[in-house]
Amino acid sequence: MINFNLGIQNPFHSEKKSPWQSLYQGEWIVAKNKTLEIGFFHYTYELLGINVDTRWRGSDHAGPSLEINLFGWQACISLPDHRHWNSNENRWNTENEYGE
Repeated sequence: MINFNLGIQNPFHSEKKSPWQSLYQGEWIVAKNKTLEIGFFHYTYELLGINVDTRWRGSDHAGPSLEINLFGWQACISLPDHRHWNSNENRWNTENEYGE
């Protein structure tokens, strides 16, 4: 699976002001354990960035995602799983299990 992250920090970012402002966030249940999430943000900490993750399993809330940041404007789309991953048994936790 692919997990790629590349970013260029904003050298003019002010530590006095929060770098994060949510403009829109939406989520829709698309399957028993999957949700489609879309968000648009003003994120001034990065000038340019891209994050691509195609892992469908192997970690908590795994699912494909794409984030793109251009000059402080960020768009995100993901399809995360609601469940937690049981690393000891290499499987999703059941409804009766929780945590690590």
